[in-house]
Amino acid sequence: MLKWSLRVKILCSAGLIIFVVLGTSTLVHISRVRQGYLEALEWRSQALAQGLIKKARELANTAPEFNSNDLLELLSYWLKDIYESNPKLTHIAAIDPAGIIAAHTEKALWDRPVNSSELLHALQRREQLTVLVEETYHMVFPIFTGQRSYLGSIDIGIPKDITDREAQQILHDAMGLFVVFVGVAFVAASLSGHFLTTPINHLVSIARELAEGNLVKSIKSTSRSDEIGVLARSFAHMRDRIKQQIEDLQRLNDELEQRVEQRTAELAREKSIVDTFLANVPDSIAFKDCDSRIIRANKAHARRMGLESPSDEVGKTDFDFFPEESARRKYIQEQKIIQSRVPVINFEEQDVYHDGRTIWQLTTKMPLCDEHDDVIGIFGISRDITEIKQVEHELKQYREHLEDLVRERTSELSQINARLEQEIAERTQAEHALRVSEQQYRLLAENANDGIAMIQKNRLVFANNALAMMTMYPLTQLLSTDPLCIFHERSLHTAKSQLKKDDKDHPHTVWQAELRTQHKWTIWAEIEQAAIVWNGQPALLLTFRDITAHKHREERLEQERSRLEEENLHLKSTIRDRYRFGPLVGKSPVMQRVYELLVNAAAAEVNVWICGESGTGKELIAHTLHQVGRRNTQPFIAVNCASIPETLFEREFFGHRKGAFTGADRNSQGLFDRAHKGTLFLDEITELSPASQAKLLRVLQDGEFTALGDTVSRKADVVIVAASNKNCQEEIIAGRLRKDFFYRIGVIEITVSPLRDRKEDLSFLIEHILEEYRHKHTHAQGNDPSLDVPDDHTMLPPELIQAFYAYDWPGNVRELQNVVQRYLVTRNTHDVLSLLGAASALHQTSYAEDLPHTLPEAVRTLEKRMITQMLRQTQHRIGKTAEQLGMPVRTLQYKIKKYQLSLKT
Repeated sequence: MLKWSLRVKILCSAGLIIFVVLGTSTLVHISRVRQGYLEALEWRSQALAQGLIKKARELANTAPEFNSNDLLELLSYWLKDIYESNPKLTHIAAIDPAGIIAAHTEKALWDRPVNSSELLHALQRREQLTVLVEETYHMVFPIFTGQRSYLGSIDIGIPKDITDREAQQILHDAMGLFVVFVGVAFVAASLSGHFLTTPINHLVSIARELAEGNLVKSIKSTSRSDEIGVLARSFAHMRDRIKQQIEDLQRLNDELEQRVEQRTAELAREKSIVDTFLANVPDSIAFKDCDSRIIRANKAHARRMGLESPSDEVGKTDFDFFPEESARRKYIQEQKIIQSRVPVINFEEQDVYHDGRTIWQLTTKMPLCDEHDDVIGIFGISRDITEIKQVEHELKQYREHLEDLVRERTSELSQINARLEQEIAERTQAEHALRVSEQQYRLLAENANDGIAMIQKNRLVFANNALAMMTMYPLTQLLSTDPLCIFHERSLHTAKSQLKKDDKDHPHTVWQAELRTQHKWTIWAEIEQAAIVWNGQPALLLTFRDITAHKHREERLEQERSRLEEENLHLKSTIRDRYRFGPLVGKSPVMQRVYELLVNAAAAEVNVWICGESGTGKELIAHTLHQVGRRNTQPFIAVNCASIPETLFEREFFGHRKGAFTGADRNSQGLFDRAHKGTLFLDEITELSPASQAKLLRVLQDGEFTALGDTVSRKADVVIVAASNKNCQEEIIAGRLRKDFFYRIGVIEITVSPLRDRKEDLSFLIEHILEEYRHKHTHAQGNDPSLDVPDDHTMLPPELIQAFYAYDWPGNVRELQNVVQRYLVTRNTHDVLSLLGAASALHQTSYAEDLPHTLPEAVRTLEKRMITQMLRQTQHRIGKTAEQLGMPVRTLQYKIKKYQLSLKT
């Protein structure tokens, strides 16, 4: 294809414009000249004819007898002279009224009729006309007398080619001028094109340089004020911008390379750390694919399998290391973990290897998922606890041995006790005389409030009445018994060790012990012991102070503390190792977090805010919180805030007094009265108006409320548990929830995840529902053989279990309970699958391929499908559909109208 430069285009355009203008002007000029020449001939011919007509009219007027023949005969003499004086005329003829040529410049045509129809037609009209006949213009002039008598017509002929010859001559002259003008035009166009294209060509070269990356070449014409100057300045600005952007990109590229190097180094360091960890961790770690083939393991796992390197394990299964029965058990367990996605944590197993080794292991196995949450394998970690098991066995044997020793030692102590009683009796008789000399000291001791006793040589040589009253022994009997007899068995060891301290190294000690009265009652005493000398022999002076009441308070506090610690440990152990917490069921991390928050909230007795979708069990969580707390013996009051009109708010919550309003014929307790010292559960609390929230806020802040019609405020000792299925922050932003009200109630916020986000709890929930159903029908119907409830969820039809895990459960646990009970009643698997829409749920891949590529369109498509499916399942009941989808009825009606969905059944 031919490419023309800008200069050639400008020259061609200018030449074409000049050619068109000059050619048009020439043609217009020729046409005008030709028309003017023709008009001049016509005017001249008209003048000749008028002269002839005038002469004929004068003769006709002077001679009345003058007729058309005379006129025509007279004209025949004049025609020759007129024709010879006008050589450019073709002919002159006189024609009578009958259309006969009476006279003609050519004699041969005399007395002949007119042979041209066009000319004959013009003659018959008797008007002045011009007719073109055979390349000759015939100008016809009628002749009339003074009385308007028609005498005939004069025909003057003008050749047509005479005007063409004149036009050709003018055209030749015009073409000469045209050639001159074209030359001048091309010269002017060339000069102007050079003036225009030179800076443009410069700009083109600059653009090529910019395209090739040359940003150094200078740009001219930037000082011009026309469009070329604007383009030049734009190119200069563009060059500077490109240069700046290239510099910025270079700097960013350097920074990116630096970051890539740093990230590469970090990844290498992290990989080194992971490899070092796997190589040095003493526990056995292995990664397997979905077919239970080993894809990676550490050195500890290889050594346990009897191999030298972890690479030797790759591609092998448990069948290569264990007997077939053990390997099949492990394979079934791992496949169940992959299918249910539920990990197995800290379970003990005894493995027997092919080489005869027997190892006890504490194992944890869990599924491995990729970034799309698809299971790609299984991860397992095991710890060798063989030595621990051996130690446990040895401890068991040692404990049995200790029990035998204790039995033998108890028999020996009984014999010693009998000997001691005998010795005490002998010493009591010997010391009878000593008591007489102690009358003065005894008088002082008898009046003391605390019990006083003196022991010498392991015998009770003195005791006052206060000690006798404290132990409820007669004084004489008390002095005749072994001093250890007044101590309870639990304090015998302490008493023995303390009563041995009668030397000067232990002059004064204070200790506590349990005393046993004669009626087998137990009292606590604080004993102040002093080492003295009595009758030249070392002795012990004991002062007993009754601290039973104080000790009982300490024991109650200690028991309460122990109970709380035990309960706390039990709850934490339950949360960590079990799948249920009271009536709550679930082992997922989100449910474990809920259990922990429940324990903390129950211990602190603070207000709690529970947030979650409809059907997730918010009220059950609130009731569980009440049961595990110290208020479990007090009332638990539940109320739905959406059911309380704002006009009745104070009456329902605070109560009223008789006569407070029309119809108030008696006192009535409010919710705070009924829940006093207990728990008040406020469901759907976000449905309260801001004004009602402000009234509740006053109660929460001051701890007091006033009933309608009353003047005395009362204390509100209530723990409030609030629940809502709406986003709290969105409600605060929208102004429907007061921020201070939310912060006052939401001291601890518990978020309950929907069932679709914790499907690992499905198996536990299904088994719990089956257990409740079995328990209910067993008590209602007795041992009815027709009642056939599966023992656990694995006995349900496989396609039903698969549909359960594929379904998203918009109605959460409430919907799951409904579906399981429906199956237990109907035993119709197809009916339940149709209810769940299992066909679409089991083909999520093809379902997702039909979705649009943009996120907003995909969201709208999925939302429309879900609403359509749920409407079909609920037989187009709006309220039921809104409940299952977890949205308000108004929102559902708006979306049905938005997506133009049909409500026809």
